[in-house]
Amino acid sequence: MEISLLPGSIVLENIGIQPSNLLQQVPPQQLDHYIAVINWLTDYQININASHRQKLEGYLQALYHLCDAQAWKRASDILSMSLTPPGQQQFHQQLGIWGCYSELIQLYKHLLGNLEPVTELTYLCGLGNVYYSISKYSECFQCYQKGLEIAIELDDKSMQSQLLNNLGSVYLMQSNYDTAIDFYEQSLTIALELKNRHLQNILNTRLGLAYIYLGKYPEALKCYQNELVNVREIGDPEQESIVLTSLGLVYICMEDYVKALDYNKQGLEVAQKIGYRTQEAWGICNIGKTLMRMNQYQEAEKHLQLALSIFREMECLRAESEVLEALSELYQNMNLDHLSAQCYAQALVITQELGVTIINPTSTKLAVPKVDGL
Repeated sequence: MEISLLPGSIVLENIGIQPSNLLQQVPPQQLDHYIAVINWLTDYQININASHRQKLEGYLQALYHLCDAQAWKRASDILSMSLTPPGQQQFHQQLGIWGCYSELIQLYKHLLGNLEPVTELTYLCGLGNVYYSISKYSECFQCYQKGLEIAIELDDKSMQSQLLNNLGSVYLMQSNYDTAIDFYEQSLTIALELKNRHLQNILNTRLGLAYIYLGKYPEALKCYQNELVNVREIGDPEQESIVLTSLGLVYICMEDYVKALDYNKQGLEVAQKIGYRTQEAWGICNIGKTLMRMNQYQEAEKHLQLALSIFREMECLRAESEVLEALSELYQNMNLDHLSAQCYAQALVITQELGVTIINPTSTKLAVPKVDGL
């Protein structure tokens, strides 16, 4: 995906920094940091072959210097801007989509405790989302629970709905399905009252996943089919990519591999177009699982190994464990018992560290034989 970011000169103008009049704008002790902000936003040269992360370096370094100068409002203003026109995502949301998790954790931690309540709530929820993505469920639960308390104090119904949904997702990842569905239903009640279609779509996705884990595939299919129409109607490509790969997952479970392959390829295409790294990995993973069911083992291994490398790069531990479990099944089908046992053992170590069980809703794997030394 080609990144087109708002020019640094416009960012400076939007946060009220005039390079020609800097001495009159900032205290002397902050001057070095502000000079660095200006240089990073206006002079940083990007190599034509620069990586995705390198293209963001100037903006991220400017944010770090603003935090060092304790210019909390200006740093927050940049994070809240849409720096990828014509997109509507705020920069901190876009960083999450691009998988810049360590950078986001650092920025959120700098800013939390230094902003007005509404923005604090947004960033607290954002920090929880990052922790959720990297499978730190205890930390994300704390963020969501604290955020819910603040949302209730502020009488912010939209954030209440969002945080109830997020708490439900933590319970879902911990295999507490009844509690998860209860939280989703509470959240959906508020979203329906608000007539917030975006939130309703997110909730249908999560409910659909709960139904998959419970083996209720027709219910999951209904959730996703209805939602696909909605997300395309309102123009929500992030959610569309999630729904498409989720439909692909349902069809794997229902053993309709032609439809599974089609939906997962569609989901992968949308994710790659918008740079949605997590969903790109899930699309690749699901294609690998589908190809395994179609006995195309070499292609399946290629896709699963690629998904594994992406999830490891992003430190998405729960996702990594699921791909390892799928590889274990693949190698078992290929009569490579030693590799099968190795992958399963690695998955088990991860889930034990996280305090969860291995969940792979498409698995048909038999018990993995014990291999000496594992």
